[in-house]
Formats: sequence, structure tokens, C-alpha cells
Amino acid sequence: VFRLIQLSMVKEFNDARRFRQTGERRTYKRQGQKKVQEFESDAHRLAQRAKQIMYGENTPGYAHFMKALELYPELFKGCIPVKPAVMQKCSKRSWDGQIRKWRRAM
Repeated sequence: VFRLIQLSMVKEFNDARRFRQTGERRTYKRQGQKKVQEFESDAHRLAQRAKQIMYGENTPGYAHFMKALELYPELFKGCIPVKPAVMQKCSKRSWDGQIRKWRRAM
């Protein structure tokens, strides 16, 4: 008896939910607009970013990582840290986070 009551309650709940969803369903679609890639044009900012990349590449950890990558490429399959693109348009906070993540991944 309890099982029948439980099944009927579940059926009522599902029916109410289904009818509510069909009546109130909203669809949000993008209108085919592609985001245009923007590039940084400030010379000073580009120079500072390149300097931060150079600092990361001149560490003993980076040299060790590159040597290990040459000797055992199969060990690093799918987990190679990617340097952030210097030319990308992003805020300083975003750039600092990307650099920090890249350097820690090495």
C-alpha cells in the first residue's frame, strides 16, 4: 500500500514538473555572432609580458622540465604546461594568474 502511494506521488510530481516546464520553457540561443579575437597593442605592456615569460624560461625548473621532456616525452603526454600568449588582450590580473599557473605547472 505504501509503495502504491509513493509511486502515485512520484507520478504526480513528474507530471506537474513536465507540464510546468513545457509551458514555461525559455530558450536562450546565441545569434551566430563569433567573438573577434583582440590583440594587445600597448608596447610597454607587451615588453613587460615578454620579460615575465623570459624570467620563467630562465629558471632551473624550466631547463630541467625541457630536458626531461626531450628525454621522456611519453611521461608528459597531455600535461605539458602551455605558455600564455603575449599578444592576447586581457587584464593585468588575468595575465598574472596565467603566468602564476604556468610557472607552478613547471
